[in-house]
Amino acid sequence: MVFRDYHIYPMYLGLKTRTRRFWKTRHAVVGSTHVVKRRRFDKAELSPGTIFIKSITSQPLGMMTEDDARDEGGYDLQMLKIVMEEILHRPWDDLLVPFVVEFQFTPSSYFFKFEDHYRTAYQDHISDLMGVA
Repeated sequence: MVFRDYHIYPMYLGLKTRTRRFWKTRHAVVGSTHVVKRRRFDKAELSPGTIFIKSITSQPLGMMTEDDARDEGGYDLQMLKIVMEEILHRPWDDLLVPFVVEFQFTPSSYFFKFEDHYRTAYQDHISDLMGVA
């Protein structure tokens, strides 16, 4: 499953335990383990870790709470809206209904080799958001 660099470190810290995915059909199964990738075609040995899928539900974006936003990486709801618009390349729509994937992250040795990179990417991302939100 693909994640932005700035989401890897909060996954490690336990701040990001959910992700919302706009799949046409479900791409994961509860109980399965997936390689975390930074880009779609990255090799598995370059993965910062794996995620174990704990649950998959769906929820309209308009029903999200502040707690839901925190589970997405420590954001408040306003910050999460900015992040999702950036990722989706379209405006926030309360009526969109993504899959909500709850997971547990396990870092790989590759993560620890580049931990400073992921930490800096996260810190820069949050700093940028604080200037916008």
